Amino acid sequence: MNSTRQPTREDKPVLDNYGVWKGHAIERRLGAGSSPHYQIHLIDENDHFRVAVNVMSQVSPSEVEYLIDDRFRHHLTDTWEALPT
Repeated sequence: MNSTRQPTREDKPVLDNYGVWKGHAIERRLGAGSSPHYQIHLIDENDHFRVAVNVMSQVSPSEVEYLIDDRFRHHLTDTWEALPT
């Protein structure tokens, strides 16, 4: 069935504040305790960042998927390369 209905806000996850972190993941820590957060240690040319991912979030969307592939290529990666660090 082919539909011409336009997507609505209900069709997509609600992510009011989001962005892009450009860097290298150099370390990770598994979450523990009653509110576990998976931690990712990123570095760029100047700074260190700790990314805390709530792995038991009750708020949708709570699914997190990621891939680390140093040789990943896609038509969007040229745009990412141009982002400042």
